[in-house]
Amino acid sequence: MNDLLWQPVCPWPWLAGAVLLACAAVLWSLLRGVRSRRRILVLGLLRALMLAVLALMLLQPQRRHDEVTTLRPQLAVLVDSSESMVDPVDGNQPTRARKAMVFFDSKSLAKAAQDFDLRIFRFDSALAEQNEPLKNWQFNGASTHLQDALCSWRRGSAASRWLASCF
Repeated sequence: MNDLLWQPVCPWPWLAGAVLLACAAVLWSLLRGVRSRRRILVLGLLRALMLAVLALMLLQPQRRHDEVTTLRPQLAVLVDSSESMVDPVDGNQPTRARKAMVFFDSKSLAKAAQDFDLRIFRFDSALAEQNEPLKNWQFNGASTHLQDALCSWRRGSAASRWLASCF
C-alpha cells in the first residue's frame, strides 16, 4: 500500500493564511513596482513557482509504503522424554514412547507442519528444543518435571502466539 501523507510544519489554517498573504504580497509588488507586462508575467511566474516550492516544503509530504508479511502461527509439541514413557501401560497396548513415534509419523502432524511453524520440545528434568529425528531419541530421563518444563517454555517464548500439545 502506498500513501502520501502530509505533515505540515504548522496547523492548516495558519499555513493557508500565510500562503494567501504571500500571494497577495507578490501580486501587490508586481502591480505596484513593475510597468512592463512581459516582466510582470515572467516575475509573477517565477515568484509563484518559488511560493509553490516553499508551500510544498512547509507541507512536508511523506510517502508511506506498507509491506505486510503473514507469519504462520507457531505450534509447540512438548514430549516427555523420561524413562516412564517406555514403561508398558498394559500388556496389550504400546508404550507411550511408541504412541509418540506413531504420532510423529502421522499425516495429521505432517499437515500441521504445513499450516504451522512446528517446533518440537522434549523435557524430563529440563526443557530442550529438538531438531534430531524422533527415531534417535532416547527416553531415559530420570524424572518428569512437566510444570517446570511448561514454565521455562512459557518464559522462553511469546506464549500468546503458541498453540501447545503435550504427550
